[in-house]
Amino acid sequence: MFKRKPNLSDVIEAEQLKLLSELEGMQINSTEYKEVLDHITNLETVKIKKTGISKDAMLSAAASLAGILLVLNYERAGAIVSKSFGMVRKP
Repeated sequence: MFKRKPNLSDVIEAEQLKLLSELEGMQINSTEYKEVLDHITNLETVKIKKTGISKDAMLSAAASLAGILLVLNYERAGAIVSKSFGMVRKP
């Protein structure tokens, strides 16, 4: 019913495995071997760059920290009550 997007790292790994299977029949000194090896290393660098922290996660963490700072500043004059931290959204 609902189709999910495939995970980018899974797609890249599948492509790398396909390219590795192509390498088995080639000679190491050939130019095709070097080209396929370059494609594999390029895919690895793309996979490393894309697996960083998402913008949504960073925004959620920043919002949580801002909420905590607001509560602490509000209650600076009085005692910190445990109920006030219930208002802060947890990631």
